[in-house]
Amino acid sequence: MHESFLNCIKTGKPPLTDPVAGKESIRIGLAAEKAVKESRWIEMAEIPA
Repeated sequence: MHESFLNCIKTGKPPLTDPVAGKESIRIGLAAEKAVKESRWIEMAEIPA
């Protein structure tokens, strides 16, 4: 995956995903971590956008 990103930088081609998708994947990971720590379901609204 890193090689693909570096190739995009070198060639000017767009990356496979955009920053919005990256941000959402981080939010999902944070929600999962919070759910495990608190032993409960987490609403995505609880995770800052």
